[in-house]
Amino acid sequence: MGDPLQLVTELLVLLICVMVSATVGTSQRRHIATIKGDIIVGALFSVHHSPGQKQAQTRTCGDVREAYGIQRVEAAFQAIDEINKNKSLLPNITLGIEIRDSCWYSPIALEQSIEFIRDTISASSRKAKNDTDSALTSVNPNCPKPELKNIVGVIGPGSSTVTIQVQNLLQLFNIPQIGYSATSTDLSERSFYKYFLRVVPTDLFQAQVLVDIVKWHNWTYISTVHTDGNYGGSGMDAFKKLAQPAGICVASGWSVFSKAPNEKFDDIIQDLRNYSNARVVICFCEGMTVRGLLQAARRLNATGEFLLIGSDGWSDRMDVVEGYGEEASGGISIRIHSKYDYDFDKYYFKLKPCVNKRNPWFDEFWEDRFNCSLSCYKKSNKKYEKKCTGT
Repeated sequence: MGDPLQLVTELLVLLICVMVSATVGTSQRRHIATIKGDIIVGALFSVHHSPGQKQAQTRTCGDVREAYGIQRVEAAFQAIDEINKNKSLLPNITLGIEIRDSCWYSPIALEQSIEFIRDTISASSRKAKNDTDSALTSVNPNCPKPELKNIVGVIGPGSSTVTIQVQNLLQLFNIPQIGYSATSTDLSERSFYKYFLRVVPTDLFQAQVLVDIVKWHNWTYISTVHTDGNYGGSGMDAFKKLAQPAGICVASGWSVFSKAPNEKFDDIIQDLRNYSNARVVICFCEGMTVRGLLQAARRLNATGEFLLIGSDGWSDRMDVVEGYGEEASGGISIRIHSKYDYDFDKYYFKLKPCVNKRNPWFDEFWEDRFNCSLSCYKKSNKKYEKKCTGT
């Protein structure tokens, strides 16, 4: 019988080869933003919106996102640049990053996580006496030869629901994960999520804030809506547990997917109208769920009938309320406190299209943001008549 360690290594390599082969039709077409380094941090950002119902089967992402996508990519680049400039932080070591698009969608985030796992296994196998290339060839001659990358951990993704699924995969390979916006209380369970750490408070604090707001205004009869998934579900459970002893009664409760059809949001608004004394609606929702409710309120001429009290999924995001300010008027949303980063403004507003090559999504964003066409961007799916000036 051969060396057990070598056997396990070859089985893992075979597993990754199979997973890579299964996703090759989609993952090879996805962009990667990279800064090379001696050690690499993986990152999953939602550069695009999640697929619609028709696009889910082909895993085709939606439109590009600025605040949740492009700005986070550039903030990561700026952070890596600053770390590498400071010779006292990591002396004689260059830090790199590999950014992949999760599209706020679990299947795509898992597909991209598989790439991180493959790179991690490849690097650790190279360090051992068994060379990965020979292992790949002996186990599966058709398996693509990976580039050696020393990935030490993964940052993201943003959604709690997607983060939990990615963590379930990464922890099998002892890969650390840091969450930058996953607030679900479930992720605090250390026995289940041993390799996860986050830098934001849990939903339990948000639930308490929502209860305090309701109590302060003496709203004792309310309705609730939450985004279907771990974030909305666990957050709403926490709110209801705190609301009951506080004397707050729930008239109607709804769960809805962010990408639900318009008819579903219309049904929610119609049902909420049946409880005329429960005008306040507590919404533990992702941003696009809130936008769906605002759009339904306009379609059904329900503007001004309800007061939305939202969690940090809504926050102060303009992409949620843009064009629906009247429907959102008077609403309250929670935002995790953070200092304004003026240095990022200076960095971000100096970026130019056609020049910012290390961000492969930047030209697409520029066209979408300014409704114009760039002569340097040949892959545009949208053809705008106006030409971009680049300023």
